[in-house]
Amino acid sequence: MNEKTNRFLSWFQELDDDDQSDAIDLVYDEFKVRGMVEGVSGLSPEQRNELFGRLGIPKSVQEKLFES
Repeated sequence: MNEKTNRFLSWFQELDDDDQSDAIDLVYDEFKVRGMVEGVSGLSPEQRNELFGRLGIPKSVQEKLFES
């Protein structure tokens, strides 16, 4: 392993159990969010509109999400 990985593992191992659990939860939540973003970005505009409509997300918010 490289030095950066070793330093991270040392830091992580020094955390108490609750902090380790919180860190793992944060990483997993980020992973889930990225999966959702990738899934939504792969939808056609019509599919996105239907999905967001079902979720009750206003058109103005939808437009801001997909400005590019």
